[in-house]
Amino acid sequence: MSVLTAAPRSQTVRGALNIGGLATIAAGLGNLLALVIGRLAGADMSVLQPGATEAIEIGVVIVALGTVVPFALGTATLALTTRWGRRGWTAVAWLGLAVGLLTTVSPFTVEASTSTSATLAAMHVVSGVVWFVLVRRSSSQPA
Repeated sequence: MSVLTAAPRSQTVRGALNIGGLATIAAGLGNLLALVIGRLAGADMSVLQPGATEAIEIGVVIVALGTVVPFALGTATLALTTRWGRRGWTAVAWLGLAVGLLTTVSPFTVEASTSTSATLAAMHVVSGVVWFVLVRRSSSQPA
């Protein structure tokens, strides 16, 4: 028996695109919900990056782009790992969770209110968890 076994139907390039698209939509909705909750909790969503002279207002467009771009990269990575089947997809699921959780520090490295930084950090957690749950669940489906 080969170390590399045939991948389940879901672990194909098409499956990667489907899971990536679903994860992008789910994380995007979750992040937009976090944005609304943050604003209701008093976050001004204004961020001044180091070296910048003007603050950036974090709104729907920036949240959408901040979700779509990393998820597109994750989906491409997932598609590239189809040859490794479950092992590849499981590794990419864990990688996405790690990136989401490890990057929660970045909102605290800019000049922003605590509520804004907490809201942005929550979006990183949402993204990592959504990616992990959907990809991991898909990677454990029987052939």
